[in-house]
Amino acid sequence: MPLIAQRVPESERVAVLRKAMDIALSMKYYRTPTLELLVSQLAEMDFPHEALEAARAINDRATSGMSLVELDFNLTEFGRTGLLLKVLRGLIPRMSDNERRVLLQEMLTAARSITWWRRAYVLAVLVPYVIESNGLPILYEALDSGRALEDPRQRAEVLTALVIQFPEAERARVSYEALLTARTITDARNRSLALAALVDRVAEGERSSVLGEALDACRAIEIIWQRAEALVTLANHLSKSEGAPLFHEALSTIRTIEWAGTRAKQLASLIPKVPSTFLPEALEIVQETKDSHARANMLSALARYVPSSLVYKALDVAQGIRDPNERAHALIAMTACSALLPSSVLYNLWRQLLPSLASSVRPDFLSDFRSLTPIIAKLGGTTAVVETAEAIHDSAQWWP
Repeated sequence: MPLIAQRVPESERVAVLRKAMDIALSMKYYRTPTLELLVSQLAEMDFPHEALEAARAINDRATSGMSLVELDFNLTEFGRTGLLLKVLRGLIPRMSDNERRVLLQEMLTAARSITWWRRAYVLAVLVPYVIESNGLPILYEALDSGRALEDPRQRAEVLTALVIQFPEAERARVSYEALLTARTITDARNRSLALAALVDRVAEGERSSVLGEALDACRAIEIIWQRAEALVTLANHLSKSEGAPLFHEALSTIRTIEWAGTRAKQLASLIPKVPSTFLPEALEIVQETKDSHARANMLSALARYVPSSLVYKALDVAQGIRDPNERAHALIAMTACSALLPSSVLYNLWRQLLPSLASSVRPDFLSDFRSLTPIIAKLGGTTAVVETAEAIHDSAQWWP
């Protein structure tokens, strides 16, 4: 039902979402997971108040507490990419100071009602939002909850997340405790991820040592795609100047991943971090990948970073994709390089894309049109962009 709401006129969306809520509340079975899904989708569609209402409707106290506090909660990502606090992030800018205090206190109460191990995670997530009104006691409460976790991986994640919330004088102590915990993780993959998260948290004098430990843990991982994932995660904690040897090792490992989809995912994650000197090697990996979908995804990630020296080779790689839809996807991504290409090349690119555009469904066409606007502007100026937009509007009126 929320997916339907995305496709109806904006004036009708609230009614559709209300219907979805009524259906979810009336369900005898699967009520909680349905409401959880509804919370996430409502937040994604920028209906934070409705998302909050759905979260409050969940009866299970532990689940309700989690839904109020976090959405898209992925424990394996906690120490690396953080959490998407969609409801909280969406609501707070629109609330008065009093409304904000009430909501945060409600979330804190919900978090404290969780009696199992997730309580520590939820408190750690809430700390940055509630520390101003609750002071250091809430920080120490979250720290004690983290210390009580039996699994060293989970304990290290929570302690690492809390480090930057402490006063500077205490950070070294907490980060060292997290480091000692991370070192006790026996699984190389989880140990590497825990140590990578600490690279930016430990005292400056320990950074080099922790980085070396994290790299050793990465190299100890036997499964190639997991080793590549760990190296990419570690690379994201380094500057372009200090990460050169690691970038090369990560690219070499990515190159040996057997499954093209995983290879594409890891390369896409690494590309934004690597200096331009590594992009030729990255493009070689793309060129060696035969799977059309994976190659198109790689080029989409690479396109915005391609230097002028590689742009024509990247275009050739895109044009070599066999599947016409994936080829169009890659070529549309390559329009990010439009400023580096002469009008004659752009015109040929535009002609190649027209058949695919003509056969695509309207939502896909509109999405592609956004990406192609720079080409239209360069070939025909502002007038061409305006006339194309008017033509799209006219078509929508004729064929709603």
